[in-house]
Amino acid sequence: MPAPALADKCGQRLASDRTLTPCQVCRAGVYVERDGFDTNASVDAISGMAGAADGIAAVENRTLAGKIIVYPMLHDVGLIPLTQLHRHFPTVAEKLDDGKWTREAERELLRVAGGNG
Repeated sequence: MPAPALADKCGQRLASDRTLTPCQVCRAGVYVERDGFDTNASVDAISGMAGAADGIAAVENRTLAGKIIVYPMLHDVGLIPLTQLHRHFPTVAEKLDDGKWTREAERELLRVAGGNG
């Protein structure tokens, strides 16, 4: 089944045009929902609105290797690679798991940066 038709049928948005069966999509969704796949493992930087344009440039120029999470409620936060997080938000950096983004780090970022976390 083509991905767009599957997206319409399942109500899920798919990023590729590969042909997938409904079972493949459902299995993948269950795997992610049950924490079988760590979607935070590929986060390379965080940003507020002040760094969103820099984040787009980093993607275009391939200067960052992973995902960039933009928090729109953090208006004044620029683009911060996780490797430099300790310089900007030390208490958030303490919540990383061996350098990887975590839910706890996100909560702390929203708390200390004014995102009402």
